[in-house]
Amino acid sequence: MIYATSKEKTNWVNILPGIAVFVLLIAILLQPELSYRSALSGLNIFLQSVFPALLPFFIVSEIMIGLGIVDFLSVILTPVMKPLFHCPGNSSFIWVMSFISGYPTGAKLTAEFLKKNMITEYEAQRILSFSSTSGPLFMIGAVAIGMLGSAEAGIVILFSHYSAAIFLGLLFRFYSYRDGKKKNDKNNSSKKSYY
Repeated sequence: MIYATSKEKTNWVNILPGIAVFVLLIAILLQPELSYRSALSGLNIFLQSVFPALLPFFIVSEIMIGLGIVDFLSVILTPVMKPLFHCPGNSSFIWVMSFISGYPTGAKLTAEFLKKNMITEYEAQRILSFSSTSGPLFMIGAVAIGMLGSAEAGIVILFSHYSAAIFLGLLFRFYSYRDGKKKNDKNNSSKKSYY
């Protein structure tokens, strides 16, 4: 019996996406009218449902950031972060912005906080477990009203989405908590504390 070497496996891993793209290209060439109508349909959904729902929210969220409303909300939520999620108080800013703005704000801000040593690697992982959410206007405007035609469905989607994120945060609150605490205690002499 001949076993494939790791180099041969790597070659197949590199070749398979190329084969998939080639098959897709052949399918587009064989059915140009269908592919054109599908692309047009996708563009129409974006322009008629997604874009109008997101644009006002982007504008309002930038105004909220500029006025300091989000910072104010972060200060209010600081006492919640440590006991509930075992995360530093400044991570409440990431949580609030993720809930207000949606993807990929939570991941982007978490990466920035980690680069600036404002949070540890373990805290970043815990923060990502509950701060990677979709924006409310996208769920209500684009999905519920734009695609499903029901504002009531938006409330159900919104509640289930955010409650699942909070539940996941509570579930991951003990993820590497003691390891991260020991690591943090060692680094406290060289790093500024943000708790």
